[in-house]
Amino acid sequence: TAQSGVANGGLSIAWGVPSNYNSTGKPLNRDMNQSDINKNRNAACGSVTVPTGDSCDEFPLASTIQGAAFQSVYSTAVVPSSANSSQGGITGAFYTSNRIIDDDPFYVDAILSNGTPSW
Repeated sequence: TAQSGVANGGLSIAWGVPSNYNSTGKPLNRDMNQSDINKNRNAACGSVTVPTGDSCDEFPLASTIQGAAFQSVYSTAVVPSSANSSQGGITGAFYTSNRIIDDDPFYVDAILSNGTPSW
């Protein structure tokens, strides 16, 4: 289950945020092991009820060693399947274009709808 708190979208660790922006910030590390990825998705979303047309989205990403199967500070949300698939494609393209390989650290800077960065 996800740990809750006021900051960091309810997470006690600001996964994917540099510590100079948030004192609880920690990098994410890519996990290329498909078995680990499946375990992360199942740990985060296995008990989430998802309506037709939607899917369960987890953070930290299932493709990281910080996924839900390996630590307890994570969150889930039910989102439209099309949005989740699109984000998965964007993440995959990021990994490829930046040559992010197994265990490489990285940060996530989401661009908000008003065009400002998340951190």
